[in-house]
Amino acid sequence: MKSVNLVGKNFVLRDVPRPVPAPGQLLVRTVGCGVCMGDVSMFLNRRDDQPERTVGHEGSGIVEAVGTGVEIFAAGDAVTVLGGTYSEYFVCPADHAIKLPAQVSSRIALGEPVACCVHAWERQPARAGEKVAVIGCGFMGLVCLRLAALAGVRELIAIDPVAERREMALRFGATAAYDAATPVADLVARHGQMHLVIEAVGTRKPLTPARHWWLSMVVSTWSAII
Repeated sequence: MKSVNLVGKNFVLRDVPRPVPAPGQLLVRTVGCGVCMGDVSMFLNRRDDQPERTVGHEGSGIVEAVGTGVEIFAAGDAVTVLGGTYSEYFVCPADHAIKLPAQVSSRIALGEPVACCVHAWERQPARAGEKVAVIGCGFMGLVCLRLAALAGVRELIAIDPVAERREMALRFGATAAYDAATPVADLVARHGQMHLVIEAVGTRKPLTPARHWWLSMVVSTWSAII
C-alpha cells in the first residue's frame, strides 16, 4: 500500500506492507484523513536529524477486516475514527471508531476534530438565551457554531476573513457574521459582551481581542493554546 511519512523535514511516499488488525482492532481503508494544525506545526518545526514519523490522526473510511474479539463491526462498515494516517489503510482500536449511518459520507465525517469541538464546548457550554461568538469558521469553527445553535443561544456571532465561510456560518445558524478585520470595539457596540467566545483558528492572534469581548470564558478548540 502507499503511505506518506515524514522523513527529516520532507514527506516521502513509500510502498509498505498492509497492516494486519490485532485482537480488538479494525483494518480501515482510508476514504478521508484531515490535515490538523498539529500536523502542520509538526512539519514546520521538524529538524533533519529527527526520526521518521507517521502523520495523520483524523481518519475515516471503510472497514476491510476485523481482529478477533470485535463483534460490533464488520467488513464494509463505514466508520469515522479517533486516529488514522496518511496511508491507504490503517489499523485502530475498535473502541476508537464509530459506525456511520448510510446517509453520512465517511469522506467528510471526521470524528477526531468533531470530538475536539465537543470537548471545547463541554469545557464551558453556553445556555439558552446567552450570547456566543465563534472566531474562525473553518471545519471546526462551523461545528462549534452548530453546537451553539443547537443549544439555543440568543445571539451567535461568526468572525472570519473569508466571505464564503461567513455565508456558510449564517447557514449553520449564526445570527450575524463579520470580517475578521472588524474592530472589537465595533462588535461590542453592536452586540455587547459575549458570554462565551470560541477560538477556532489555531493561532494565538485571535485570543487578545477575544479576551476583551467575553464575560465568562474564552475556549480554544486547540487545547495547546489555552
